Amino acid sequence: MTIDLLNSTDRTNKVQKTFTTIQGGISGTMRHTLDELSPIFELQITQNTLSGAKYLYCSETNKYYHIEKTYPNKAFMVVECHEDVLSSFKDHGLMNLSVIASRSSNMWNLYLQDAGRQTQQNQNTYIKEFPNSFNDLSFVMITSGSYQNVQGGEV
Repeated sequence: MTIDLLNSTDRTNKVQKTFTTIQGGISGTMRHTLDELSPIFELQITQNTLSGAKYLYCSETNKYYHIEKTYPNKAFMVVECHEDVLSSFKDHGLMNLSVIASRSSNMWNLYLQDAGRQTQQNQNTYIKEFPNSFNDLSFVMITSGSYQNVQGGEV
């Protein structure tokens, strides 16, 4: 299995990360193949080769991994990783998905509960009598209203 050691200065939650290759074409094996999200790799390199590497790309799985922990073991380095799902699936249409985001920096939905966004609701109740009474015990209730964002802008 071929492994590439990578580095990135971008945030970990950014989808389109810019990777720089520290060293490519490293021979290695995956120790635990059952856990796809948190695999352990055994790489035939020295500890100095790993310095500066924050990410790992495995060509066989076609996935990117964030390096969590490294330690030497005899003639190889053991690298514990966690899959970077955003980078692994960025080319599979991840950016073209239609989603409901619970939090956004510039667009928000006041119908979704969000403790980080303050809203204000003013309740107004009006009672009007109907000119004719209801004989069959049917009732009609009409509601209308709007919410106003505390930071401004009416929805």
